[in-house]
Formats: sequence, C-alpha cells, structure tokens
Amino acid sequence: DLAEYLTATSPLSPDQKRILFTAVYLRAASSGNSDLLEWLVSLPDWVARKWVDLDGRDQEGNPALVLAVAFGHAEAVRILVESGAHVNEADRAGWTALHWAVQNNDIPIASYLLNHRASPLLASRRGLTARDLVKPGSEGLAMREVLSSAWEAAIERERAARRTADETGGVDASTASWEEDRERERAEEKQRETVERRKWQLALDSAELETPASAAAEQAFDWDRCQPDQMIVFSLLDLPMLLDVVVSFVRPIHTRKYRYIPANVIFLAARYAHHLGGTELLDELMFGALERIENNIHRQPEDMAGCAFWLSNCLLILYYLRTEPNLAEATTDYQAHFADLINEIFVFIIRDAERRIDRVLEAAILEHEPLAGFEDVAFEDEWASTRFVKKLTGRAKKNAGIRNSTSAMSLFSDSGSVSSSADGIGGAGGPGSPGRQRTTTIGSTPKDVTDLLSATLYVLQLYEIPPAIIVQAFSQLFYWLACEIFNRLLTQRKYLCRSRAMQIRLNASNLEDWARANRLSTKMVSVHFAPLNQLLQWLQCLSAESSIDGLISTVDTLRGLNPPQLRRAVREYRYEVDETKMDEDCIEYLAQVEKQWERQQLQRCQANDATAQTGQADEGATAGTGAAVLPSSKIAQAVDAISSDPASLSTYAPPKHPDSLGELLNSRHMLPFALPTSTEHLVRFDQPTAFGP
Repeated sequence: DLAEYLTATSPLSPDQKRILFTAVYLRAASSGNSDLLEWLVSLPDWVARKWVDLDGRDQEGNPALVLAVAFGHAEAVRILVESGAHVNEADRAGWTALHWAVQNNDIPIASYLLNHRASPLLASRRGLTARDLVKPGSEGLAMREVLSSAWEAAIERERAARRTADETGGVDASTASWEEDRERERAEEKQRETVERRKWQLALDSAELETPASAAAEQAFDWDRCQPDQMIVFSLLDLPMLLDVVVSFVRPIHTRKYRYIPANVIFLAARYAHHLGGTELLDELMFGALERIENNIHRQPEDMAGCAFWLSNCLLILYYLRTEPNLAEATTDYQAHFADLINEIFVFIIRDAERRIDRVLEAAILEHEPLAGFEDVAFEDEWASTRFVKKLTGRAKKNAGIRNSTSAMSLFSDSGSVSSSADGIGGAGGPGSPGRQRTTTIGSTPKDVTDLLSATLYVLQLYEIPPAIIVQAFSQLFYWLACEIFNRLLTQRKYLCRSRAMQIRLNASNLEDWARANRLSTKMVSVHFAPLNQLLQWLQCLSAESSIDGLISTVDTLRGLNPPQLRRAVREYRYEVDETKMDEDCIEYLAQVEKQWERQQLQRCQANDATAQTGQADEGATAGTGAAVLPSSKIAQAVDAISSDPASLSTYAPPKHPDSLGELLNSRHMLPFALPTSTEHLVRFDQPTAFGP
C-alpha cells in the first residue's frame, strides 16, 4: 500500500510523503516490524533520502534506534545500525541506545551496540552513564562485565586519539588524558550523589522533567511557589488513569530511583490541584490515593516487601504535605488520614512477621533441646508407666534409640523438617492467638526464629524506614514473642518442669543475643522478656521452697508475675523422680495470696466503673479521653528523642504494656505507636543503617 505513494501519480505532496514515510519508519522501529523496516531502508538511495528521514525523531524526541532498543527489538536494531543509524544518537533526556539496553538488562543488544562503536562514556543530561544503570547484585553481573571491558577499551581509544593529536606538543598526552578521565569520573560521581540527595524529585529520567541544556544541572526545589516544571498537570478525567499507573498497578521496587514514584507523582499532582486545580480536584486526588493504597495493602497482607514499599511512600507523602507550606494548611485532615494509614501498614508488617515466626516458634524455643542428657529424665506421674513400657519394648527401644539419634542430627539441618498441628502437641496459646491454626516445624532451632527477625530487619532497612519506626516494630515483635512463649509454656503441662525450663531459658537467650548483636535496645528486650524469664526462674526453684518466709522472699523478686500465674505453675508442675516438693504451707499461702489479689482486682474494677460514670455525668467525654493523653504524649516524646539522637536507640525503653488480669498475657495487644513529630525525621536518606551486626 505504501508503494503506490512513491509513484509519480501519488496524490500526496512531497511534504506529505516525507511526513508519512518518516512516521511509518519510526512506527516500524518502535513496534519491531522488521520486514517493513527492511523494505524502507532498502529503497534506492535517492528514494530513501528523499522521502524517509533516517535521522528523524518522534514527537517526544526519540530517534528510531532508541525506540527499537527501548522496546527490545533486536532485529530492528540490526537493520537500523547496518543502514547507517548513529549508534550514539540520544533522546531529549540524553539517553543513548546503549543507556536503554543497559536499563533493560538486554545483554545481546548492548553487546551488539558496543561492537558497533557505541560509547559507554556518554552521559545523560543528569550525568548518568550506562554503567550507572546496571542492575545491582547478581542480576546485573553479566552486564557489568560487558561494560567494564568496553569502558576500558573506550578510554584507551580516547587516549590514543589524544596522543595522536598532541604528539607534537610539549605536554605528555597520555598523562593529561588519564587525569582528565579521572577528573570527569570524580565529577560524575559527585553529581550522582547530589542527584540522590534530592528527595523531592520524581526519580524519572524523562524528557518532560528535564531542564533545558543551558540551565544549571541542579535546580533548587521551590517549596513556596508552584513552578511549572515542579507540578503534574491533570484533570478530573485523567485522575483514574493516573492513580492506576502510580498506585493500583505499581509493583514494589526497592531501588530508590523508582521506589518513590507513587509519592512523588501524588505530591506533584497535589501541588497542581491545590494551586491551580481547585479544592474538588485536590479532594478527589487525596481520597483516591488513600483508598487505592489501602486496597493494595488489604489485597496482599502477607507481602511484607509490598507493605514496606507503601510504608516508605506514605511516610514520604506525609513529609511532602507537611513541608510544602500551602499544602500543609490545606491538607491537615489528609495528613491525619495518612498517619492512620501508616499505622495500619505498620500493623500489617507486624502481623506478617508474627505469622512467619509462629510456624517455627514452638519447635524452636519450647521443644528444641540445646543441652544433652535430659532425654531420660523421669517424672513422678509417669515413672511407673514409663518403666513398664520400657520393659515391654526393650529390644525395640534400642532400634528407636538409633532412629532418635538420627533425628537429633537433623535438628541442625535446614532441610529434613516436617509439619504437624500444634493442637496435637499441646493446648491452645491462650488469648494471644484466638482461633488461629498453628503449625510447628519439627527440627527447628532458635536460629530459625532469629533468621526471620533478620529478614524483617533487612526489609525495613532496605526500604529506608526511619529507625524510630523500626525500633517500635521490633519492640512489638519482642513483646509478642515473650507473650506467646509465656502462654504456651504455662498452658502446656509438659513444659512445666525445671529441666525443660532450663532448656527454654537457653533457647530464649538466643533471641536476646540476636537483639544485642543487631544493636537493638537491650533494655527493650529485658522489659518485654521479664515475665517469661521470671516464670522460667520460678519453675527452676519452686520445688525447693520449704518455708513461708523463703517463699515471700522469692516471690518478692518475681514482680512480673501475678498470683494466678505463680499458682498455675505450682498446680501443674511436673515433679521429677526424687525431686523435693514445695511445702504444703507454702501452697496454702499462695492460694490465700491469689484470693486476696482477686478481691483487689474486683474492687479496682468497681472503682474504675464508678469513676467512669462520674466522669461521664460531670465532664462528658472529656474524662474518657484524658487518660490516654499522657501515655500518647510520652511515647511521642520517646520517639522524638530517638529520632533526634540516634545514639539513644540503644537505650530505648518501650511503653508499659497492660498488666495481666489473669493467668495469660495478651499477645495481640498493640503497644502505642507514634510517628516523629519533626517532619525531617519522617524520611531517612543517605544515612548509615542504624541496626544490624
């Protein structure tokens, strides 16, 4: 069909032919239509040069070769290069075809371009060379090697060219060339670091956001006035598509260059909506962004990386809204909504970490036996039946011993584990995990738990979550760990003995050691683990209590345990054969202490009810909220303190958790959460990691 327009009888004028054939040429390059492209470039020279502009660009300033490479059409790239396309031609942003090949991690196309003299030394308008676009880690290893050799060859070619040009001069051309190369590399590195520090930018290297070539490389962001190139213009009809692209369909990316695209786009769009679009447009944008982000979180609640991605973006959005003076006044309600959303995402991350740890917790902490020699411990209630079974199955026991030995070896293997229902092992975990189906991995060790803690810490630091939020996350996790271990220990009689208490104490100490090794607050861990450690201490010494005075002295050191918990441990305790027993007077004394404690709790509840009714009658709802003001302000002050002084992270003291009103601890209780009140502490860029070995 196109051929008829090349004839002398074509109805098109010469200008129309040139526009048509150049547009077809560019479309063929971008779509990878190699047959059409081959036909166009194989036309006779006088025809091709007359009607097809081989150096033409599309409306966005992209030459044909850049289009073909950007979309990964290798055959189209070959045709264009062989037809004489300039391999170093760049688009408006200064990206050459090689930039796009490296960005796509397309090694065949990148190698082909380098073999045809594409220069890896060329930089975009933002100072990025092809080497800067290589994917991190093992994914970009092959591309890194390809560019490394090409980089050295390109530098050597430049040196040779300069030596030839300066061979009659008095300056050592080789030395001068080398110094220039090094100076240029240092300048590029400095520029890259400066670009990374610009927290306001979209991190997109697109033509629409580029400053003119004559402008300074670094343009200061104007927070007070809405500059034309510091906003995103859109209409109400464009909003659904805009939110689809930057929220609904976006995939979590940890590379900073693309990680904050949602926050940056929403902020720049909010600037336009507030300054030029009107209140309705701003409301629709904010409501739409909040709703879609929340939908993303609820759609994949077990995706910790996705939650961390949106947590970092919501923190940055809140930072932007507080920093831009005009938006700060106009979006106070939305700032509160984003703060609530941040809290919600925080809870999702905590619950996901708890689910992962829950699968191995019982086997790793309660079942694992780090010390040998406790397998043959006999208990009074089971001693006679155990001896009878051993006598009946003496020969089988030897074979079983061999199998048990093999199983013990598998405890230290990452493979060779099976799952079983926790309900078949022991009772429920109490109010901490109502209705939850728990699985236990036999053969797990405390390292399985610490590995999951390390993975959680890695994800949070990978997405540059502020340390003040990370320390609150791990405070919540260690609180949950302590409660869950405590409840499972107290509700399953097989663990209530001094030999098992010793093993569990050693296993739990691995969690404390991990926190210390990763520079988390040891005070935080000791506060949360106090009830658990005191229960384990009680199990190891209760059988030796022979006098009321001694019992009072012992109980006085166990302030983290209430009387029902102390008595439950005594009532369900498994005495070993020949182990001394607690004196009956001591048991009776504990029963009296428990009854007195229950009366005090009842009186306290009645007093609280009376106070609440009086407060409602006299002051309305004011008294109901007054009690929560002080704790909230205290946790906010603590968060601000560790935000402004990172050294205080190691001494962070968690908020006080509620006292237990019964035997079990409430592991589902969420400790008070607070964001830094200082805006600058909501984001964390270019800072060394606060936690880790």
